[in-house]
Amino acid sequence: MFTLIIIIILALVFFSYAAIPLIVPNQSDPLPDYQDPVKKELIEERDALLRAIKEIDNRSDLKDKRREDLKRRYEAKTAKVLRSLDEYSNKEVKTIKESKGRGLPYAIFGLLVLMVVSATTLSAFVYPRVGNNLNSTASGVDQKRAAAQLKELLNKAESEPNEENLLAIAEYYWHRQDVDGSIKWYTKAIESLDPIPAIAAHRLGLLVLQTDIDKSLEYFTIAHNAEPGNLDTLYALGEVNFRLGNIDQAIKYLEDFVAQPEGAKFEDVQQRLESFKNIAPALNAATQDASDENLLALADAYWATQERELSANIYLNLLKKMDPAVEGIDPKNARIFSRIGQYFFIKGNNDDAITMLDRATTLNPDDMDGLLFLGNAYFSAERYKDAIKVWTRIVEAIGPVEAGRVPGLIESAQARIDAQENPDAMTGRQLFVANCTVCHGENGEGGVGPMLVGNKRAADRANVADMIKFGRGSMPGFGPKLSDIQQETLTDYIVKDLSQQ
Repeated sequence: MFTLIIIIILALVFFSYAAIPLIVPNQSDPLPDYQDPVKKELIEERDALLRAIKEIDNRSDLKDKRREDLKRRYEAKTAKVLRSLDEYSNKEVKTIKESKGRGLPYAIFGLLVLMVVSATTLSAFVYPRVGNNLNSTASGVDQKRAAAQLKELLNKAESEPNEENLLAIAEYYWHRQDVDGSIKWYTKAIESLDPIPAIAAHRLGLLVLQTDIDKSLEYFTIAHNAEPGNLDTLYALGEVNFRLGNIDQAIKYLEDFVAQPEGAKFEDVQQRLESFKNIAPALNAATQDASDENLLALADAYWATQERELSANIYLNLLKKMDPAVEGIDPKNARIFSRIGQYFFIKGNNDDAITMLDRATTLNPDDMDGLLFLGNAYFSAERYKDAIKVWTRIVEAIGPVEAGRVPGLIESAQARIDAQENPDAMTGRQLFVANCTVCHGENGEGGVGPMLVGNKRAADRANVADMIKFGRGSMPGFGPKLSDIQQETLTDYIVKDLSQQ
């Protein structure tokens, strides 16, 4: 019965809210005219300029002087548009004030009465719902109630420290990402309970992993002893032992992982196990005899299994011990320079990457990986002509087919050069290559961004033009970067060429 009354009251509230402007016109303010072409254009221009300023701040490819020049230009335009919008809005306010006055707002007063009645009625029957982890599942949760529940958990854990109460308070802090509170209560659980709860030890292992890897190994071992078949713990033990150089132990734990019926389904763990097995001979040899030869073999093994950081650390130490007088004689020196350079590029250290990769490709002109990364580093540094020279060496050495993406990279670099020298004379294809291929593929076939070839939405000119200028979702707007002519040319290419294929 009460439920029916509440539903009726709420229906009346919503009906009154919708009906007031229709039944009693003078009880509501005039609605803003969002279709007003002048105001709409000013608002759109303001929003576009603000997005452009934000875009400029987030771009890492602009030099500081260029970034500041662009920001000043767009901020000046924004200020002008805001003044125009403010003047236009003041005219609207004046018009409203000059309109006839309104009588007593009886309809709104009645609506408020209904809301008060409904709120009073509902308060007696509706309470915030709280789940097991004490996260509110209703809006407007009562903070005092939540604090009282936390106090209740603490009192239970302190007065009766059994497994249920200790884990309840520890989980409370865990779900709130409170590291100190989680460590305190999980530690109390493993120190005072027998048997030790596996979850408490496992969570402690995760909590201290970044600060004390040896302690983390200790906790994961406790968790494994408490629950030997737990896949999460087996994987954690494999990775922690690997990081500590205990490769045989790491292999053992991952073998136990894939031996479990559920564990056998994880192909990525099986691949990780194979990587460990490939590294093991070199790691064990370097552990027993840390000669330069064994360390180089270990660095190569790490590199082959995508352990770039571990590999680069060894290469750097070997590089420090090299005799500059003989560095051009031994082919291994070129490999060391090349891989350190590739690692620097991956980490974003462009200048050092160029130095190392230039040395590597001088020592070994046939180092295709080194040439590819050197071109990438030049491209990132906006040295497009240097990038083209390097990538052209690859195409000349192995041919355009074997070179894969390299011809497309050369085209992209040339498009950037054309954009710098004569931007408005660029073709739609050049603009697309220079700005869009990273996400949409070299020929619009898709990638991170959607496929444009044969895409009906890409045939909608207004849609494409809007996206190019303002961006959408994760796609940035190109309004600050491309001129009106360039935007028009790029739109033509996407609409008339790509979408029609």
